[in-house]
Amino acid sequence: MGDVQRPAPAAAAPLLLGRRPGLSPRTDRIWTLPGFCGDARVTTSFGDLPVKALRRNDPLRLAQGSLAIVEWVDHIHLEEALLHFHPDAQPVLIQAGALGPGRPAADLLVSPHQKINVGAGPYSQDFRRARDLTGRPGVMRRPETVLSYHLFHCGAPAVVCVNGVLVPVTP
Repeated sequence: MGDVQRPAPAAAAPLLLGRRPGLSPRTDRIWTLPGFCGDARVTTSFGDLPVKALRRNDPLRLAQGSLAIVEWVDHIHLEEALLHFHPDAQPVLIQAGALGPGRPAADLLVSPHQKINVGAGPYSQDFRRARDLTGRPGVMRRPETVLSYHLFHCGAPAVVCVNGVLVPVTP
């Protein structure tokens, strides 16, 4: 019997989320999921509720005053390694009052892809991604080591109030 030839082992795939010496963060990847962090409060039919406590079938008060039912909720937990290797996933802090008096009513920490109303009037709807607002007074990236983004929608495009600021949510 001759020697059995075995194929050479395949090169190990690089770990995207692990720490490997000599690897630097990826700056070519853009984070595309919207979402809210921490204690952001969304207006419901029974008052303002922390977005992390939202559940399916909760009634949200829409910008025009009508109600919509939450159909879907998700929580995306990001670990230190992912945040290190994908810095664009780091959240944007919009300090209280940075968009005008009471807008937001309290500091708001959001995904860089979350759209925020920057319009001046109560009926103005000029939505911009949070990443595009950095550099304005009171709006900046806030590096985190671990965080969760909270996402939700009502089955159809809707505009809701989070911390006193109008935001669109879409399926």
